[in-house]
Amino acid sequence: MKTLYKKKSDYIRRFENLDLSDEEISRERDLLNYQIDEIDSIDLFNIDEEELEAEYKKLSNVSNLKEAYYQMINLIDSDDYQIPTLSKIIGETASFIDDFIDMDPKSSDIYNRLMSISDEINDIYAEADSYVDNLSSDPERLEVLEDLNRKIFDIKRKYGNNIEEIKSYYDSMQSRLDELDQVDDLKNNLTSILNKIDEKMQKRATEIHNIRLRKISELEKSINEKIVELNIKNGKFKVDLRKKENIDRTGYDDIDFLIRTNKGEKLSSLTKTASGGEISRIMLAFKEVFASFDDIGTMIFDEIDTGISGRTAQIVGEKIHDLSKSRQIISISHLPQIASLANNHILISKEDQGKFTISSSKTIEGDERVYEIARLIGGVDITDTTIKSAKEILEMAEDLRNE
Repeated sequence: MKTLYKKKSDYIRRFENLDLSDEEISRERDLLNYQIDEIDSIDLFNIDEEELEAEYKKLSNVSNLKEAYYQMINLIDSDDYQIPTLSKIIGETASFIDDFIDMDPKSSDIYNRLMSISDEINDIYAEADSYVDNLSSDPERLEVLEDLNRKIFDIKRKYGNNIEEIKSYYDSMQSRLDELDQVDDLKNNLTSILNKIDEKMQKRATEIHNIRLRKISELEKSINEKIVELNIKNGKFKVDLRKKENIDRTGYDDIDFLIRTNKGEKLSSLTKTASGGEISRIMLAFKEVFASFDDIGTMIFDEIDTGISGRTAQIVGEKIHDLSKSRQIISISHLPQIASLANNHILISKEDQGKFTISSSKTIEGDERVYEIARLIGGVDITDTTIKSAKEILEMAEDLRNE
């Protein structure tokens, strides 16, 4: 049912996008073609922006680049013998040990290394000299690059911050253009598809409705038994089933849970009538009924004892204990009747430390366990009587678990 509903919603959205007049279709097609042509005009997806940027920077700085090369070449070698150059300095440096290379291996090694440096510098000189001779400005190419950069900037401003975003937008425009070119066929096909989906949804909704009708009586019987056990003796639970105007992902049934907790009252929506304590017990009844159907390994009851005490609290505790036989139960409670039934106890406490309130947890056993149950019974003042009562409650709880 969910799948059919989602599919229908998707098709309706497509249908709405295609529900245009001939004039609107023509206008949108012209706009899409213009945008596609604008991106195609510079072959954007085959451009290497890094290479383009490097070429633009080089052409923009040809004069400065040539001047830098001329200065470098003059420092390597020069016709003016009065100017110290790298070639001259290395040559003179090597000449100092020229007479010793035949008699001293170390001098020979250093001399050869200096000659290798001299050869490398001469190669650099020749290569740089040739490069600078061929280095020339190209105003026309520079103008082409400037125009191309402007167009790329403009396209990014309109269609995306980078090539990937623009490509995605470009593909979506192409898809939309294809839809517009087939708009009449798509309209007819979509109408037929929607009709078929509606037929399937009606069939599924009827199947779900019939299942609900069969299950409602079982659910009502189970919940009513449980709420009586939870000390709501005059309680009555009923499922109200009405038909919605339109089918959605849950079918065509509109469902409300009705409850009556006292004699003479009318059945009303659960959330509007029950007190806090009754809500807790009714929800516990639901949990108990559904426990055999769900696949939940741990259940958490956060102060389910709100608004109850005495025998009712004992009953609620026993119900929680029954649930604990098939899954882990974590229960936050302030009632000794409920807390005593737990297999393990963790004490949660708060204290102020400077500017902060710190919460801490501590597993308690033995006497500490007795003391905390006694504190739930007697409050601040712990007496021998409350300690004795706490021990009795814990012993009774142990007997119940053993049963």
